[in-house]
Amino acid sequence: MWKLFPSLVYLVTGKEDDPDSGYGFEFSSQIGVLMQNYVSKDPVRFMQKENFTLFTKLIQKTFELSRNSDFPNDGIVACKMMIALFENVNAAAGLPNVLEPLYPDILSLLWQEL
Repeated sequence: MWKLFPSLVYLVTGKEDDPDSGYGFEFSSQIGVLMQNYVSKDPVRFMQKENFTLFTKLIQKTFELSRNSDFPNDGIVACKMMIALFENVNAAAGLPNVLEPLYPDILSLLWQEL
């Protein structure tokens, strides 16, 4: 399952060294549901640096798509992914105080989109 995680993110965001990637932006809502499942099924693995970095890149790209589109649904998808993050990465998942240091960056990202 985790082997597909980067590929799903790169489908929307694109890979810096691959100009042909990033073509699946129209699937951002479907990929958003998959990301919600990833974070809820294994929040500990999800919070590993490379996975979380890709996730934040996906959220930024999804907000960007929403900003540049006539349809605001992508922004809703990004917010749902953020909600899944807050609901699942917590002390109950064995991850106390993991998100707290990231709050300024997360709030900055959300504030930019208001």
